Amino acid sequence: MSTIDLELAGFVDPNGKLGRPVPSGQIIVPGKVWLDGDAIRWRMGTTARLQEVSRSMLNQFVRLTDSESILRFAKMWGVLALSDDILKRPGRENMREGIEPIAAWQY
Repeated sequence: MSTIDLELAGFVDPNGKLGRPVPSGQIIVPGKVWLDGDAIRWRMGTTARLQEVSRSMLNQFVRLTDSESILRFAKMWGVLALSDDILKRPGRENMREGIEPIAAWQY
């Protein structure tokens, strides 16, 4: 992709730097996150915490390459909160535990 293509797509800021601002706010990180075969499993539990969103988070996310790096990321920044029964959980706000295939993270 050329610089002109990046500019036309809106991926470059007014100073010509690649990237966009990351929205501020907090995300919830489950209390327990572990690797189970080819998936990440998680449970909110009593030790879930809030994590401040940052540009560092986005930079780390785009560098995920394998199950170990995904596990480290999920423990630090939280999970995708995917669910097979997503239709039963609008907004997914009530999810207390879940399982997420590594392939979904890599997609």
